[in-house]
Amino acid sequence: MALYFRMGFLMIITLFSSRIVLRELGVVDYGIYNVVSSVVAIFAFITTAVTDTTCRYLSFYIGRDDLKSTIDIFQISLSLVLVVAAGVFFLGEGLGYWFIKTQLVIPVERLNVSLLVFHVLLLEASIFIFQMPFSSLLMAYDHMTLYAIIEVLYAVVKLCAIYSLAFIPVDSLLMYALFLLLLRILLLSVYVIISVRKISACRIGFNWHFDSWKPLLRFSSWEMFRQFSVTMRTHGTNFLLNVFFGPVINAAYGISIVVLGACQQLYTSVLTAVKFHFFRAYASNDFTRLVYLYTRSMVLSFALLLIVLLPFFFNVEYVLNLWLGSHPPMSVIFTRYVLVLTVITNFMLVQLYVVQATAKIKIPSILSGLIVLLTIPISYFALKYYSVASSVFVITILLASISCLVYSVFVHKYIPGITRKVIATNILFPIFSLLGIALIPMLLLELSSITGFIKILISLVAMLLIIPTTCYFSVLNKLERKAILERFGLSRLL
Repeated sequence: MALYFRMGFLMIITLFSSRIVLRELGVVDYGIYNVVSSVVAIFAFITTAVTDTTCRYLSFYIGRDDLKSTIDIFQISLSLVLVVAAGVFFLGEGLGYWFIKTQLVIPVERLNVSLLVFHVLLLEASIFIFQMPFSSLLMAYDHMTLYAIIEVLYAVVKLCAIYSLAFIPVDSLLMYALFLLLLRILLLSVYVIISVRKISACRIGFNWHFDSWKPLLRFSSWEMFRQFSVTMRTHGTNFLLNVFFGPVINAAYGISIVVLGACQQLYTSVLTAVKFHFFRAYASNDFTRLVYLYTRSMVLSFALLLIVLLPFFFNVEYVLNLWLGSHPPMSVIFTRYVLVLTVITNFMLVQLYVVQATAKIKIPSILSGLIVLLTIPISYFALKYYSVASSVFVITILLASISCLVYSVFVHKYIPGITRKVIATNILFPIFSLLGIALIPMLLLELSSITGFIKILISLVAMLLIIPTTCYFSVLNKLERKAILERFGLSRLL
């Protein structure tokens, strides 16, 4: 329950914070921040790969109740992230500095500040990498409530820091970056203290026996390639938009990425908890439970997304005006494409976690990564010859869909019990049924004369009534319905 609260709260905070940041920085500085942080993200892409590797192996040995191996994995992870964080910082200082100074389109009078911001954000990213084993350990041991509380408090303090920008007589862009650095240091300290006190496996130390690194390095190297391709897609398209259209379009792209990040809170909060159960089910060879978790995660995470995304999709312009006041050109169309991409990413992530549970990620990571990397050259030629900014999103969505299909093939191959019949009856049929039923009231509203706040309110109420009701009667089985009623003290209705 704490994760769901975290999900809703962080989504609201993320959207509200970006409005304040856009207001305080202005469109041009916001665009500069967005593109500079993209350069940092290029070098810090391995963060997710290291996190996923740590989570997989910690959960695997926790599932086998092997404390010694769990401690070993934690200490290997600490050693690995220390090397990675240092590598990210020094490599970024060399190549990133050159790239910002010579390749990006940044107003001359803001170049020096942009470089300072880059240095600060690069250090913040390096600290974030070192934080990963501690937060992963908390989640692997199912301290989800504690994890949610820490992240919510971090978001609140960050929002307060953003508000204070208006009262500090220093360059707002630089001050914002410094606030992020200070908050990251504070968050690392909190995770370290709590992990040491709460978890017996958290014994801080470093393991420099490189032979023991090999399983994690093999896993993380292929995961790193996949994550590199996703990072290059996200930030490479941002660079292309900067080169072809300048920082104003970067600001619009930045808004869409903020929306993407907020939407990701919807499904990652659920899947963060579920993926550890994927790993443990596989570790104990409980394939029946793994198939059950997989099919339910695909359908119910989609249902959760529909409740929010459909009303948002049909009311994007109103929501952006309400959220930002005024917004950069192209924000509406970019945001609609991002909402579609969110759904595809959700499906891909569920399948990715199942494949990660098997540790057989080499071939799927290579194929998926190569497909996603094609986004950059194809987008370049599309922008060069057609000069339509939104074309990068069309290309991104098409290639992301193909990548998702690649993972579905390997899930079917690796996991006994995931047959074509199971996929058709337990995943595809419920998903398309939910979508079809949910679209009816949305299309009727589009044909009506209702607009503004009343329209989005009716949309949200309709989704909150229709989707959970449809899931309850059409998706859940008898035992699941009974468990829900008992959870809310309604078992007398059985």
